[in-house]
Amino acid sequence: MISRYLDKIKDNELKENITAGLAAGLVTGIAFGLAIGLAAGLAAGLAVGLAFGLVAGLAVGLVTGLVSGLVSGLVFGLTHFSQLSISFWIFAIIVIILMEFIFLFNRKGYKKGSKFLFTVKRKVEALIESLLIVVNVLNVRYLIKNYTIPYSTILKWVGYIGAGIIALAFVAGGILYVWIKMNETRIKR
Repeated sequence: MISRYLDKIKDNELKENITAGLAAGLVTGIAFGLAIGLAAGLAAGLAVGLAFGLVAGLAVGLVTGLVSGLVSGLVFGLTHFSQLSISFWIFAIIVIILMEFIFLFNRKGYKKGSKFLFTVKRKVEALIESLLIVVNVLNVRYLIKNYTIPYSTILKWVGYIGAGIIALAFVAGGILYVWIKMNETRIKR
C-alpha cells in the first residue's frame, strides 16, 4: 500500500528520506512500545499481585489458622483430659452453664421455619462454642503447668514480625503514594 504512494514520487532522494523515516519510526516505535509496555506491565502486575496476594494470603491464613487451632485444641484437650485433674462432672457442669449463657446472649433472631429446629441449631452452636472455650482454657492450664516458656525466643520472633509489618507498610505506602500521584495528575488535566 505504501509502495503505491512511493511509486508516484519522482524524486529519489525524497523516496529514500521517506523510507528511512518510516523504518526509523517503526524501529523506535517498537523499541519504545516494548520498553514502556514492559515497565507498565511490571508495575501494574506488581501492584495488583501484592495487593491481592496480601489480602488472599491473610484471609487463607486466618481461616486455616483458626480452624486448625480450634480443631487441634479440641483434640488435644479431649485426649489429655485425664491429665488435667478436673472431674468429668465439673467439666460437664461448666460446659452446660457456659452453653446456656452463650445461647442466652445470642442476638440472632428467629426469622421463619421451624422454631424447634432453630432452637436446636442455636443450642448445638452454643455447645460447640462452650466446648471449645473450656477445652482451650484447660489446654492453656496444662501448658502453663508442664512447659517453660522461652521468652527470649518469643521476643525475637515478635521483633521479626514487627520488622516485617513495618517493611510491608513501607511497600504498601509507597504503592499507595504512587497510585495517588498518578491519579492526581489525571485529575489536573
